[in-house]
Amino acid sequence: MKVILSTSSKGGVGKSEVAKLTSYQLNRDGYDVAMMDADIDSSNLSSRMGIDERVEHTEGDKIEPVEKDGINVYSMESAFDDSSFSQSGEFMRLVIRNMINGTNWDDPDYLVVDTPPGTKDIFDELIDVLRDDILGAIVVGQSDTVGDVGRMSKVCNHNYVPIVGYIENMSGIWAEGELVKTPKSGNVVAPFGRGRVEQFADNVDGRYLGPIPLCDNTDDIEEAAKNTIKAIAIAVGDAEQAPIPDLNKGDKGF
Repeated sequence: MKVILSTSSKGGVGKSEVAKLTSYQLNRDGYDVAMMDADIDSSNLSSRMGIDERVEHTEGDKIEPVEKDGINVYSMESAFDDSSFSQSGEFMRLVIRNMINGTNWDDPDYLVVDTPPGTKDIFDELIDVLRDDILGAIVVGQSDTVGDVGRMSKVCNHNYVPIVGYIENMSGIWAEGELVKTPKSGNVVAPFGRGRVEQFADNVDGRYLGPIPLCDNTDDIEEAAKNTIKAIAIAVGDAEQAPIPDLNKGDKGF
């Protein structure tokens, strides 16, 4: 099993959507894929994927994820009536460990993890538990908050998590089958800016995977971002797990 993290140091930038798009594309490419919603206190992956069923317990007290379109999915949203709750960092760490080790993932080719916003506690626990299987992270950001992309990159580097690539979300507006442009100059209308994540990726010798525009209809996202989605799958296929040095020797990351 190879683990892919959909990450950002802030919320509301589209990590869940990128995790979903990545999973569906890998599944279309013939891989067995599972998804885990690690955003414990604000889980929404099940509703985003149109899942109404609940997870079940096996006789061996394992969690059986919900199957949707050939993908096994486990989100707190499918385990509780109300999945919006806040607890201590230690409690969250315990939940994450139980989700990973106590779930019948059925040994997929890829486990795509929708991580919570931020860079501590849950993220650290994910890295600790999944260390041997982590392939890398997809860093999602917006052009007007590119500083958050830099912070997430540093956290990944410090924790020996390779970055598969960068995505600029909310990059322009997609409506009626095309990007919206200004009538006079013909420039792409971009309320949140456009191009700075690509520039950042170039500056750090990273791999820019492409933009995803805002869509007036969520059903249009796959069409609006089809090239980016294909680029994600190609980058995942090209990625290799990084050798991890002896962490007791005081190494400071990549």
